[in-house]
Amino acid sequence: IQSNKQAHEALQHGANSLTFKGIGISNQEELILTLKNIVPEFIALRFDAGEGAPSLLFMLTDEFSRRNINKQKLRGSVTYDILGDYAISGAFPYSKSESFSILEAMISASVETMPMFKNLVVKGSIWHESGATAVQELAFSLSAFNEYFQELGKRISIETLASNARLELASGSDYFLQIAKFRAARILWHMFLEAYGIDSKNKQLEISAVTTLRNKTTADFYNNLLRATTEGMAAVAGGTDTLTVQPHDTFFREPDVNSRRLALNIQHLLHDESRLDKVLDPASGAWYIDALTHELIDRAWSLFQETEVKGGFTAALRSSWIQDQVKASAGDLRKSISTRKRTLVGVSQFADLSSPRIEPPQKQRDPLSKLPEIKTIEAFREAEVIEKIRYYLNKSKSLSAFLAVFGDASKRSARAGFAKDFLAMAGIKSNLGDPSVALLDQLKSSSAVKADIVVLCAADEDY
Repeated sequence: IQSNKQAHEALQHGANSLTFKGIGISNQEELILTLKNIVPEFIALRFDAGEGAPSLLFMLTDEFSRRNINKQKLRGSVTYDILGDYAISGAFPYSKSESFSILEAMISASVETMPMFKNLVVKGSIWHESGATAVQELAFSLSAFNEYFQELGKRISIETLASNARLELASGSDYFLQIAKFRAARILWHMFLEAYGIDSKNKQLEISAVTTLRNKTTADFYNNLLRATTEGMAAVAGGTDTLTVQPHDTFFREPDVNSRRLALNIQHLLHDESRLDKVLDPASGAWYIDALTHELIDRAWSLFQETEVKGGFTAALRSSWIQDQVKASAGDLRKSISTRKRTLVGVSQFADLSSPRIEPPQKQRDPLSKLPEIKTIEAFREAEVIEKIRYYLNKSKSLSAFLAVFGDASKRSARAGFAKDFLAMAGIKSNLGDPSVALLDQLKSSSAVKADIVVLCAADEDY
């Protein structure tokens, strides 16, 4: 089975935990094949199987019993984030009450048999991937936890729920902001538990970081490796418990052995060469990061309270209030990228025209999924609009431009430089005219005649 092969490949390259995501394990035999020759006593096992999570948890318990493994010491999780999935798909797996009853059964079972498995998981990363701000990612994650506590707390103690909680956050490209976000998450968790009257000292939240796909590009895609490196470093400096670095090409093709190895090596560089694990809270005392952390805490807590005033997580989704908040943030991001106020290296700035043109991935919906009952959140990728323009504009042939330069030397050079970079965003190669040649003669040159676009570059007063 392919997932088992990739798992062993990761372990051989030094991974100390495994995450199985989106795999279809429908029976015990398939689970046995997936975990063949994997020793769960020495690594953390995490599964994100969507609607299949409940049956998977009970199959896991049976498999560990069959192997005579001491389940009390096993680490990992089986994610069944019905609220997060509701925001994405627009429907609960079953009715809302039935879905919560299933989650309750999962947590109750694992508390007794596998107490170190964290099965109350909130995937806060979905908000980041939809274009949300750091404040929104934290606030809506807290709101989801609150609804879980309100619903499940009727039959399971709040202390037990707190002990079983895990939060997944995305780590993005705003380096200092991301460090502050992970630090703020811990403090917000303590504030959250204290609001429930629980001593938070012994109820530490397990935080998992995953490098974002939001800022990844098909154009000049090896830059994604550099992005993932700073994202991983920010998450570790911010205090994440676990880190998953996604392969640089995972969103537009199936990553191969080399892609997966490079992703894992980023973690090895941070751990074994940079030795980031040797310092507890390395950002502590840095005024800027501390100020950012406290700002995020104040704003996220305020937004969390506002969400609760709207009726809580599900009610705010059903009224589309949360979706509208996130859509507005994504719109602001798209505008800042389109106007080049926000830089995407290799896309909006410093574009490499020799990089291969890759068709941007299309969004697809599972035809077998339930019809949504609410407005769903959608994945947002920052480079998508520019990359679509670049791909489809040059699909039949590569376009070229001629930049005719004249007038004041410094001003024409600045304007020509801007035009060259701007056109490169769309994959258009620019040829520069000879400033020593008269303008009309430049326009009669072979380069100008063959060009698809001609741009006059000079100072305003020279036009």
